[in-house]
Amino acid sequence: MAAEKTPTYTDHDGYKLASGFPLDGFRSGLEYKAKDEDVFIVTYPKCGTTWTQHIIYLILNNGEPLSPDQRLDIVFPHLEEVGKEFVNTNATIKDGYRLIKTHLPYDMAPQNKNAK
Repeated sequence: MAAEKTPTYTDHDGYKLASGFPLDGFRSGLEYKAKDEDVFIVTYPKCGTTWTQHIIYLILNNGEPLSPDQRLDIVFPHLEEVGKEFVNTNATIKDGYRLIKTHLPYDMAPQNKNAK
């Protein structure tokens, strides 16, 4: 029987980031300024995030699923993985909404009283 692998994490100013995530993306993501049209999916890791992303996408697209040429990680970029530059230039805007995924705790997540 193979030994189970235990995930490893790196502490970044009190936030435990899974090893393998780019530190530059994490730091850049912390600098992201939330905009009025942002829709955030904020969940604990491994807690139904992908399922929730699909539901939000379907709601915003009248029940039409992602097309075969679309990727969920582009439509809903993971802020602390890809950083603010990627979100600002590549995040999908649907009817004025920018879709963003994060696992950051409330006190570290970008704030904007008009964001969803």
